[in-house]
Amino acid sequence: MDAGISDNFGLSDAVRFLYCYKEWIAENTSGVVFISIRDSPKLGTINPKKGQTIVDNITQPISSVYNNFENFQDINSDMLIGHAKTWFNNSIDRVDIEYQAESYTPILQKMDSIRQNNARASLSWRLTTREKQSIESAINSPVNQQEIRKLKKLIE
Repeated sequence: MDAGISDNFGLSDAVRFLYCYKEWIAENTSGVVFISIRDSPKLGTINPKKGQTIVDNITQPISSVYNNFENFQDINSDMLIGHAKTWFNNSIDRVDIEYQAESYTPILQKMDSIRQNNARASLSWRLTTREKQSIESAINSPVNQQEIRKLKKLIE
């Protein structure tokens, strides 16, 4: 585990920054847009576990706790932004661009969480051709296109 365990997307730092400079930002801007570029969908659905092996049954509780840290971060980030709307005297919006391995979704749904993470693009400096194509195609997903339209509307 690394420092990302507490805030993998940087939203708590961004909200703290906004709090420190809230008067100046409110007076000199028309509002704030938090843009989150995510390596996974926000609060994805939990797939039912079927046909688990003995190893899956042993490791699943541990991996479940680890894999749910991201969900805890999402809940905390939503709460922080919601709270910021009570003390910031201007508009606050949020745009989430998400990486989702669309072409592998049917395959991923049949895997346990550890194997799902291994099937996705790695978070390293060297990506395979498949991983590069998967990341490039993610921007064209309907969800991301909707978020990009939202961002365009906000900055006009």
